[in-house]
Amino acid sequence: MNKRIAIFWDLENVKLRRLRRNQALLASIFNFARSRGKVQTFNVYGSLTGKYQSAFQASCLEAKACYVSIESAKKNALDEKLVFDCVKAINHIACPEVVILVSGDKDYKALIECLRRLNIYVVVLAQSELGSLRLRKIANEFHAISNLLNLQGAA
Repeated sequence: MNKRIAIFWDLENVKLRRLRRNQALLASIFNFARSRGKVQTFNVYGSLTGKYQSAFQASCLEAKACYVSIESAKKNALDEKLVFDCVKAINHIACPEVVILVSGDKDYKALIECLRRLNIYVVVLAQSELGSLRLRKIANEFHAISNLLNLQGAA
């Protein structure tokens, strides 16, 4: 498979408690995506601070991910930036064929519906099996992060 892959991770919605688990999750998500094609974009959106932010940014670099720091106090600023960057990516000449959204937030429903109308395959990775039932129904695939960690041997 040589599909173009873009990953957009809402760290406020899917975050593990310990840094090491987040590092393992970064690697698991990247490996999951790479098994499906060529990862063009791997953006992680968060509002971390201090030492934790520095350590996580270093982990992102190791995993070939870009940490996008959201410092605005505006409600949904992170969601808006993620959606904006995703729309920007699909308007690029090398439009991703697969978008992996790491979030269970129902606020991304409209984005997923738009991607699906454009025949872009959407995979949602959520915090738990439950996730948002709306996202589960409209995505092409839905996986719980815990299952992904177990599949990748990083648990």
